[in-house]
Amino acid sequence: MSSLAKLLNIPEQNCVDAVFSLVKRLKVPANEATIKDELTTHPEYPTLLSVSDVLNNLKVRNVTIKATPDKLSELPLPFIAQIAVDNKEFFSTVHEVTHNKVSCTHEVTGKLRSISLDEFSKMWTGVAMLVEPAEQAGEREYEKVRKERGLNTAGLIGVAVIILGLWLATGVNHFLQGGTSALFPFLLLSAKLGGLVIALLLLGHDIDAHNPLMEKVCKASATVNCNAVLGSNAAKIGGLFSWSEAGFAYFAGGFLVALMSGLQPSVMSVLAWLNLLALPYVFFSVYYQWRIVKQWCVLCLATQGIFVLEFIVSYFGDLYNVSALQSLTGFEVAKWLLTALLPIAGWFLVKRYLLLPKEIATFKYTLARFKNDPYIFESMLAKQRTITASTDGLGVTLGNPDAPRKIVKVCNLYCGPCSGTHPDLEDIMTMNDDVQLQILFAVSEAEGDSRVPAARHLLAIAEHKPYDVLIQALHDWYSMPKKDYEAFAAKYPMNGELAKQQDKIAALYSWYLKMDIQHTPTFFYKGHELPATYGIGDLKYLLSTDAV
Repeated sequence: MSSLAKLLNIPEQNCVDAVFSLVKRLKVPANEATIKDELTTHPEYPTLLSVSDVLNNLKVRNVTIKATPDKLSELPLPFIAQIAVDNKEFFSTVHEVTHNKVSCTHEVTGKLRSISLDEFSKMWTGVAMLVEPAEQAGEREYEKVRKERGLNTAGLIGVAVIILGLWLATGVNHFLQGGTSALFPFLLLSAKLGGLVIALLLLGHDIDAHNPLMEKVCKASATVNCNAVLGSNAAKIGGLFSWSEAGFAYFAGGFLVALMSGLQPSVMSVLAWLNLLALPYVFFSVYYQWRIVKQWCVLCLATQGIFVLEFIVSYFGDLYNVSALQSLTGFEVAKWLLTALLPIAGWFLVKRYLLLPKEIATFKYTLARFKNDPYIFESMLAKQRTITASTDGLGVTLGNPDAPRKIVKVCNLYCGPCSGTHPDLEDIMTMNDDVQLQILFAVSEAEGDSRVPAARHLLAIAEHKPYDVLIQALHDWYSMPKKDYEAFAAKYPMNGELAKQQDKIAALYSWYLKMDIQHTPTFFYKGHELPATYGIGDLKYLLSTDAV
């Protein structure tokens, strides 16, 4: 393990918060979800090495130093500092330093705060990561990911607008028909809607307690801790259903029934009586938080407030009406009961699919840790077939020609997956100066082979043009969505040099046959074919450990 990996071992969410705060301050385009994914799948997460590699991948140059507090004001901003709080180490992103104040992220909440210079100096261990973004720094597919997240957000907003529209239309229609007598039924409907919003937030906590929205709503303090309450033994009913689900069934079912009935008096009366039956839960919940858990859940207290509000509305609105109940027919009871069950039935149908992303993330994290173990990788690599035909002088070679670590890529220049792996190879070459990359083009000597002209052209560029031109030419070719050799050739004119590449084409074809390459891309590392369970992107962070 490298010295960077040994240097820091930071709580996991704190690591993500610090890095995201840093890239935001640098105005480097990157999505928080991508940063979290890159960090959590790194073999050394959550150490400083994982931070360094992820920043390098974003083209943010970085170096770790050890400094003294008197040099703090001289360090370029922003930077990531290691701090120690209650004998635990954390990351804190420092945004600003003045003569007596430090603006930095909180080690638990990740929020920006301002503390005295003396206080920060006492926490700071002296370790700092200094950063400098490159000109093209940022997430490779930032816009694509941002648009996808935007569409998801737009969909949620659309659903919310529809629900609010139905709520408002029901209220207006009821007021037009009943005048002021419609006030209390509409207030009860509104309370149901408020309860539904809170219930959805609680369900969101059940799905992912660490999503940013939940962390904002349930900001932890000395007396407030939603996780402690919602994760307690009493948060489940019979060990099967959560109180969050019970609250959703109550509010969503009641809201839907009230909405569909057009605030029918008999239905509103039933909802009022159901509220009366639910009131004892208010006392239980408050007592449990106060005396048993000794922590408060903001959302739980808001739910209890809605229960009390419903009781007040029902009492003063004279909704506890026995005669209204008697007017309900058996058919109506069955109809509204089934209607009330629709939301909770729908929840249990979609719950599994909502949990899938979290389960997949956990599986992905576990698999990444397994795959990124250097010893497992070396063991699997040693069992793969080796290169038996020399690659000397074949294709194009990038990086340090004397590098001890060598990657061989066999690719078809018109193959989509081959093009898709090139950005990962670019990252590997950028992040490691002791890696050599040799690209061998899959071609034949058959007349009319469409792959030959592009391969011949790149071979000629490698032989006659500067190294940086070759790098750019490869990037341009692989990044073309639709391969257009004529346009590529016009951008990189070679003329007579192309005819001199035929022997190299023949040598590539001969090697291709000897090695019996069955598909492209095929990768070899240190002379062994990459195991089928590994993609070239998996090498990105494995190589940074210096163990493979």
